[in-house]
Amino acid sequence: MLDTLLVAGRETARLFTLGVVLDLEHPFHAALDLVTPPLVVPTEAGPPPAGPSGWMVQVDHKAVAITRLEYADPSGDGRGRGLVLHLDRDRRPPRPMPPSAVPHPRLGRQIDFNDELIVDLPVDGDSVHVDLTPHEIARVDVTLG
Repeated sequence: MLDTLLVAGRETARLFTLGVVLDLEHPFHAALDLVTPPLVVPTEAGPPPAGPSGWMVQVDHKAVAITRLEYADPSGDGRGRGLVLHLDRDRRPPRPMPPSAVPHPRLGRQIDFNDELIVDLPVDGDSVHVDLTPHEIARVDVTLG
């Protein structure tokens, strides 16, 4: 049985989208897929020289979602261009978290929302190791090499 209020208070809408999933291990990704339309970018040229597909950032943990991705300008402290990621971990029990992968990272650091350093993060190849606890939201600054 499903019980929900679609029209309440001063609500005027009469068209709704309702998604229902049962026993899904990571419901955040399903909810995001429901509310995010696919992004299609028309181009006149063919695929880039690297091939028809590629990646910019990936997280190898289903309990973690990238909720925001920003360009980071070079700073005065010697860091070059990079990316700032907002990572959000769901409520799943803690277990070792695989690294986040970014092509050619040089430096990684976890920062607060005022851009102040919390901790430097280890970089290993194309991986930046971030340790998140359940329900944690982290802001990660990655300087690209």
